[in-house]
Amino acid sequence: MEGLISIIVPMYNVENFIERCIQSVINQTRSNWELILINDGSNDGTEDICNKFISDKRIHLYNNEVNNGVSYSRNIGIEKSNGKWITFLDADDEFKNDYIENATKIIDRDDCDIIIGEVDSSLGQKYFVKKDVMYTPQNKINLIRNIITNENNNENYDSKMLGYAGGKLYKKTVINNIKFSVNIKFKEDMIFNLQAFINSENILITKDLSYHYIVNTRSGSFKYINSYINEIEKFKDILEKINNDNSLNLKSEIYICMITMYMKWLKADIMHKDSSLTKKEKIKKIDESFNITIWQDIFHNVEFKQLTKQYKLLYILYKLKLERLIYLMAKINMHKNQKIFNI
Repeated sequence: MEGLISIIVPMYNVENFIERCIQSVINQTRSNWELILINDGSNDGTEDICNKFISDKRIHLYNNEVNNGVSYSRNIGIEKSNGKWITFLDADDEFKNDYIENATKIIDRDDCDIIIGEVDSSLGQKYFVKKDVMYTPQNKINLIRNIITNENNNENYDSKMLGYAGGKLYKKTVINNIKFSVNIKFKEDMIFNLQAFINSENILITKDLSYHYIVNTRSGSFKYINSYINEIEKFKDILEKINNDNSLNLKSEIYICMITMYMKWLKADIMHKDSSLTKKEKIKKIDESFNITIWQDIFHNVEFKQLTKQYKLLYILYKLKLERLIYLMAKINMHKNQKIFNI
């Protein structure tokens, strides 16, 4: 359908958020949208709330019998979508009233396959765009480097927003052959976007589009993962396969990405508030990491000069096997996160 934008919302036990989310779509100043709600086995009042809205012919509800995960639900949403363009909205987030109108203006104005807008959060944080940037086949590799390394090395925009599915519009023809990975528990958005960037010709990063992220500390982004190293190994394998299949020659960028995974492992596994480990056991786990193959490989192969100051320090502490100082560094990082997100 010409001009139709499909909005895909995966949902699982979001009865406290979903009505506001749906209402933010209904309140759009343009009506060239369809809303695809994927109820992923919720056992609270999510489905009942959604049923109040399905008399609107633009709103479609699909129910999974069991909880299969956000990636599975998004993949169903893509399959069910009728629009030429697709955008993702998390059930605990919301659109500003002019999101679809602004998106439509950009689509009509610019020849592009993906549109990336700003992201602002309910806590006042903002992933900004100072100046519009268009990536073409000639310079697209720079965008791909940015999403892998997650480094803020572009003065025109904040690279951290590249790894999220929210706040972006994708031409359906670009992502029809891409699936969100159902086999990993984190970074599935980043993997999806990386493949979408590779498939695209022109990618616009613009200040004319803004997505409102509601910080929900009960969401999957904040959950405790006690199998984190296994997940990191799967993530690294996927990155390397994409790199090799597309002859990208981005091995050094992948190692930069992977050293950040060590810090994420510390925060999401060892130092997480739901971890049952004592301080002594946490330090012992860090000490054991010096003999774990994946960490040895990453710290051996990453290029020190390409690291930021924080990760240069982490590199030195790991190489010197100073587990107590690594513990202290991770604790400081966790404290910063707790202050930012009020957890």
